[in-house]
Amino acid sequence: MEMAQGDIINMAFAGTIVTNGHAKAIITKTGMETKVGAIAKAITEDEAPQTPIQKKLEDVRKKFRHSLFNHMWANIFNRNI
Repeated sequence: MEMAQGDIINMAFAGTIVTNGHAKAIITKTGMETKVGAIAKAITEDEAPQTPIQKKLEDVRKKFRHSLFNHMWANIFNRNI
């Protein structure tokens, strides 16, 4: 089970800067299993969800395309009659 970021104590993450003292460390995760790796994976694999205005514009675009298609076919059949 993964803990919330704010509940994790006594941990150093990649990029942590230590200004004083000394310590021993145990590496628990590497590569794409790290927090930075999770962010990289989210950026490369997941597409950002559409905003409400993007959804509305997509709906308008589909309706316009459908209307234009129907108008085009109506004109083609009317000329051939």
